[in-house]
Amino acid sequence: LDEKPLFSSGGTLNGMLTHALAYAETSSNGSLTIPLAANYFEVTNTVNIQRVNDQTADFAPRGTVITLLFNHSGVGVTNGAYLLLKDGFTSVANGSLTLISNGNGVWREVSRNN
Repeated sequence: LDEKPLFSSGGTLNGMLTHALAYAETSSNGSLTIPLAANYFEVTNTVNIQRVNDQTADFAPRGTVITLLFNHSGVGVTNGAYLLLKDGFTSVANGSLTLISNGNGVWREVSRNN
Protein backbone atom coordinates (compact mmCIF):
# COMPACT_ATOMS: atom_id res chain seq x y z
CA LEU A 1 0.00 0.00 0.00
CA ASP A 2 1.24 3.44 -0.86
CA GLU A 3 0.88 6.10 1.81
CA LYS A 4 -1.62 8.78 0.93
CA PRO A 5 -0.88 12.44 1.78
CA LEU A 6 -3.02 14.55 4.07
CA PHE A 7 -5.07 17.25 2.34
CA SER A 8 -6.85 20.31 3.68
CA SER A 9 -10.10 18.45 2.97
CA GLY A 10 -9.03 15.58 5.25
CA GLY A 11 -7.10 12.35 5.26
CA THR A 12 -5.92 9.54 7.50
CA LEU A 13 -2.86 9.53 9.71
CA ASN A 14 -1.40 6.16 10.67
CA GLY A 15 1.62 5.30 12.77
CA MET A 16 3.29 7.16 15.58
CA LEU A 17 2.76 10.90 15.95
CA THR A 18 5.71 12.54 17.66
CA HIS A 19 6.21 15.93 19.25
CA ALA A 20 9.40 17.96 19.24
CA LEU A 21 11.08 19.17 22.44
CA ALA A 22 13.35 22.23 22.50
CA TYR A 23 15.05 24.30 25.18
CA ALA A 24 13.92 27.88 25.74
CA GLU A 25 15.37 30.75 27.73
CA THR A 26 13.72 34.00 28.64
CA SER A 27 15.60 37.24 27.90
CA SER A 28 16.07 39.89 30.57
CA ASN A 29 13.04 41.82 29.22
CA GLY A 30 10.73 38.84 29.86
CA SER A 31 10.44 37.66 26.27
CA LEU A 32 10.58 33.90 25.70
CA THR A 33 11.87 33.13 22.19
CA ILE A 34 10.94 29.72 20.81
CA PRO A 35 11.52 28.02 17.47
CA LEU A 36 8.31 27.21 15.62
CA ALA A 37 9.63 23.73 14.74
CA ALA A 38 8.77 22.34 18.19
CA ASN A 39 5.75 22.32 20.48
CA TYR A 40 7.19 21.38 23.90
CA PHE A 41 9.69 23.77 25.48
CA GLU A 42 11.84 23.14 28.52
CA VAL A 43 12.20 26.52 30.26
CA THR A 44 15.73 26.37 31.65
CA ASN A 45 16.13 29.67 33.48
CA THR A 46 14.21 31.50 36.20
CA VAL A 47 13.36 34.83 34.51
CA ASN A 48 9.65 35.70 34.57
CA ILE A 49 7.86 35.42 31.22
CA GLN A 50 5.81 38.33 29.85
CA ARG A 51 5.63 37.46 26.16
CA VAL A 52 6.35 34.64 23.69
CA ASN A 53 8.10 35.43 20.38
CA ASP A 54 7.73 39.21 20.41
CA GLN A 55 8.94 39.74 16.82
CA THR A 56 6.22 39.86 14.14
CA ALA A 57 8.18 37.48 11.89
CA ASP A 58 8.17 34.89 14.69
CA PHE A 59 4.42 34.87 15.41
CA ALA A 60 3.02 31.35 15.46
CA PRO A 61 0.05 30.59 13.20
CA ARG A 62 -3.40 30.74 14.80
CA GLY A 63 -4.18 27.45 16.55
CA THR A 64 -0.57 26.50 17.29
CA VAL A 65 -0.43 24.76 20.67
CA ILE A 66 2.71 24.82 22.82
CA THR A 67 3.51 23.50 26.27
CA LEU A 68 6.08 25.15 28.52
CA LEU A 69 7.80 22.67 30.85
CA PHE A 70 9.42 24.28 33.89
CA ASN A 71 12.62 22.94 35.45
CA HIS A 72 12.48 25.36 38.39
CA SER A 73 9.83 26.54 40.79
CA GLY A 74 9.07 30.25 41.16
CA VAL A 75 9.08 31.26 37.47
CA GLY A 76 6.23 33.71 36.94
CA VAL A 77 4.19 33.96 33.75
CA THR A 78 2.43 37.33 33.56
CA ASN A 79 -1.26 37.55 32.66
CA GLY A 80 -1.47 40.57 30.36
CA ALA A 81 -1.91 41.85 26.83
CA TYR A 82 0.21 39.09 25.24
CA LEU A 83 -0.50 36.15 27.56
CA LEU A 84 -4.17 35.64 28.36
CA LEU A 85 -4.18 33.46 31.46
CA LYS A 86 -6.91 32.42 33.89
CA ASP A 87 -4.86 34.27 36.48
CA GLY A 88 -1.17 34.69 37.25
CA PHE A 89 0.98 31.57 36.97
CA THR A 90 3.96 30.66 39.14
CA SER A 91 5.76 27.47 38.24
CA VAL A 92 6.59 24.51 40.40
CA ALA A 93 9.49 22.23 39.48
CA ASN A 94 8.30 19.89 36.70
CA GLY A 95 5.07 21.89 36.23
CA SER A 96 3.70 22.95 32.85
CA LEU A 97 1.59 25.57 31.09
CA THR A 98 -0.12 24.91 27.74
CA LEU A 99 -0.95 27.85 25.45
CA ILE A 100 -2.69 28.30 22.08
CA SER A 101 -1.76 31.05 19.62
CA ASN A 102 -4.25 33.65 18.41
CA GLY A 103 -1.91 34.18 15.44
CA ASN A 104 -1.03 37.78 16.28
CA GLY A 105 1.55 37.39 19.05
CA VAL A 106 -1.10 36.78 21.70
CA TRP A 107 -1.28 33.39 23.47
CA ARG A 108 -4.22 32.04 25.48
CA GLU A 109 -4.03 29.52 28.31
CA VAL A 110 -5.37 26.04 27.57
CA SER A 111 -4.29 24.22 30.73
CA ARG A 112 -1.78 24.28 33.58
CA ASN A 113 -0.10 21.86 35.93
CA ASN A 114 1.30 23.72 38.91
